[in-house]
Amino acid sequence: MPIRALPTALTLACAALLALALTACPSDPEGNGGDDADVVSTDATPLPDGQTCEPGEIVRCLAEGTPGALYCDDSGAATVIGECNDACVDKQCKKLGPGQICYPGSVQGCIAEGGKEAFFCNNSGTGNVQGVCKGEDGSDSQCRGGVCTACSPGARKCQGDALVVQCNADGSAYDNFSECRSERGEVCTGQFCEKLCDQNAKFKSYIGCDYWGVDLDNAFVPGGGRGFYDAQGAQYAIAVANPPDSPLAAVIEINQLEGGEVSPVPYDSQGNPLPTEPLLPGELRVYRLPRRDINGTELAPKAYQVSSSVPIIAYQFNPLENANVFSNDASLLLPSTLLGSEYFVMTREQTFDVLRGYLTIIAIMPGETNVSVQVTAPTEAGTIYAGTADEAAIPHMEAGTTKNFKMKQFDVLNIETDRPGADLTGSRVLSDKRVAVFGGSEAANAPNTARCVDIDPTTKVGVCEWDHSTTCRTLTDCVNAGFNTCCADHLEQQ
Repeated sequence: MPIRALPTALTLACAALLALALTACPSDPEGNGGDDADVVSTDATPLPDGQTCEPGEIVRCLAEGTPGALYCDDSGAATVIGECNDACVDKQCKKLGPGQICYPGSVQGCIAEGGKEAFFCNNSGTGNVQGVCKGEDGSDSQCRGGVCTACSPGARKCQGDALVVQCNADGSAYDNFSECRSERGEVCTGQFCEKLCDQNAKFKSYIGCDYWGVDLDNAFVPGGGRGFYDAQGAQYAIAVANPPDSPLAAVIEINQLEGGEVSPVPYDSQGNPLPTEPLLPGELRVYRLPRRDINGTELAPKAYQVSSSVPIIAYQFNPLENANVFSNDASLLLPSTLLGSEYFVMTREQTFDVLRGYLTIIAIMPGETNVSVQVTAPTEAGTIYAGTADEAAIPHMEAGTTKNFKMKQFDVLNIETDRPGADLTGSRVLSDKRVAVFGGSEAANAPNTARCVDIDPTTKVGVCEWDHSTTCRTLTDCVNAGFNTCCADHLEQQ
């Protein structure tokens, strides 16, 4: 939240005159072309003991724009009534110019005591016009006793990001009303303290305070003399950024479900303590998290939760670096406040025997979430809670099949294709609570140059899209014909 600067006195004077439909603000700040009768020093010097004011200074005008003024007496401990030569304005004596009967912009009287409207001296100083009283900050105030108050009684505003102030009963000044607690992520948002996370949730953007990530399935393939290209086992990471215009540092926690309990992730993949110091505005941090990778069709508690005290931006990288694995991608994570309960999946078709496409669902809400999945392609069988007392099978599904699942918070349901040409795009996910959904592929060609197209419905024979002459029955025939012309890469998106 930007910190608002208060307008200068000259700006306020101009704003007040414009509000009265006057022609223009004078280029001379005094507005009258004459010399001041008095100039009061504004130097801030400590007063001697016993003094409450500087001898001879004007404490206040009896009525703005009239000669009457309240002066500090010679002792500095009391006041006496005196007069300026022409007009007292803003604790200063002003001299009127030729033909002027009042000081331009000064209040000449209230239209109704306690109301917003008053009579003001016009721009030429020759008469009065009606206008609205403005306080020190330019907001509407009241007319009381022939003067415009500094503020409207009861009105609140922010003084910086951490303090709410309220106009006192007589409208003479703002008093402290409430201090915002930065340790709770609170800032002043107009008239009260509000948590930035609560405020941010109203705007439905990718900036938020609660995110869910998962180490999605990735390629593990032969690499010739290198052995294997292991993108599956490469470093998974979540990166977060505190926006530069954030008014507060972010306290961030990465949580996991371990032993049936939600707990912060204590160490990174190298055994080093995960950083916990606040992330300052404009800073970026990368969390190199321990392996909890998905592999095949399964349901298991493998999600990571990113929790922040103030709105941040979060990404996941899978893997973090593309060193000697040649299969990586990343997702801009969406905050939980932006997630829903109905999705249509978009992903890539499977183009190799062992590199499958998938859809992935994370249960993000407390308690049990009921999820229904209708697939558009044949899928691989798998396991629920493998290796536990609750282990169960996930059966193979044909295109058009719908299956229901019960998931708990932090559970990840991953469903993968089981043959080349299978594509889960268009699969529908329904749930009774909000869930996060990803679509992806361990690795796929983009574009896919090995498609079998123009298949005759009678003979079931088509041609490879690459040359439109080689006959085929499935995508595998075109792969075997050498029409996968480019490398395959991991793809994912939320």
